[in-house]
Amino acid sequence: MAEPSRFQDSGYVNWLKAGQSLICTAEGIYAFCDVAIRNYHLALHQKFPRQPCDGPCQEQSLCPSCLARHQEWEQDILSQLTPGSDPGQTNPGKPLWEREAWEIAEVFMRPSHESFRAGGGDTISLVQLVTNCRLFASSIANRQSFVDVTAIRRNLFQSTDFKLTNTELKDHIKAMVTLLEDPTQLKNDARATQAVQQLHQVKEN
Repeated sequence: MAEPSRFQDSGYVNWLKAGQSLICTAEGIYAFCDVAIRNYHLALHQKFPRQPCDGPCQEQSLCPSCLARHQEWEQDILSQLTPGSDPGQTNPGKPLWEREAWEIAEVFMRPSHESFRAGGGDTISLVQLVTNCRLFASSIANRQSFVDVTAIRRNLFQSTDFKLTNTELKDHIKAMVTLLEDPTQLKNDARATQAVQQLHQVKEN
């Protein structure tokens, strides 16, 4: 007799739905994160304008003028870490900071993030960015909701049976909706609102 398909197992289907809900959550907060990081990147350029290069410079060998500027950037960026947070990169890519805003964001993430330049990325990395970076301190009212979603993601990926009860799935989705409806900014963010609608659809289907 053929074994029943795992897709007939409601617990496994719920686990998959929770994973899909995490993707929706990441899509919902990406634009919110992107605006903050790009504004900070622009502010750094304005705060530390480029000085004449004593070159020639290479990424791993900077002239004294460029090195001094990169050190100013590094000091400012690391000052944005929330208390108790560690830099996500053990060897930050300083030469890339000037060119790409999301290279700065990586300082606040763990190294196992996906690429964000195409407009996406995994939930845990974006949540780490928000919780580990002072830039977002005034932009969220409920930091605990981000911590809760971090725990959900960890539990899903560390699951031994890849199953969730209906109640667990509803609780997980409720936590993600709470994050996406944070009253300071996200509640009025179009991408976050769309993600909330998608989460309700996942829960009902």
